[in-house]
Amino acid sequence: MTRSMHLLSSGALSASEPKRNLDVRTEASADELANIAQLLQEACPSLATANSQPKGCPDCFYYSLQIEMGGQTFLAQATDVDMGNLGPLVGALNSLLDKALTSQP
Repeated sequence: MTRSMHLLSSGALSASEPKRNLDVRTEASADELANIAQLLQEACPSLATANSQPKGCPDCFYYSLQIEMGGQTFLAQATDVDMGNLGPLVGALNSLLDKALTSQP
């Protein structure tokens, strides 16, 4: 299953899940944005040294993050078994993605 989400600091959110032919545009709430902003600040030191190649795992979910913040771009890849400090951020982003995609009929 491949799903993706783009979230802007304005709250504009687009989410897609090609397998279900879903392409959603919505807005994240101010509380959701504040939570993500806090998690980003906590995770960005980890992003600077994040493992660029996650451990192989045939049954794992793979996450790829590209975060543009403060004029810098942070890239990270992880699986659900080796997220390290990225876990809370990935969890919050995944919740936003789920919410956006399940809001559609």
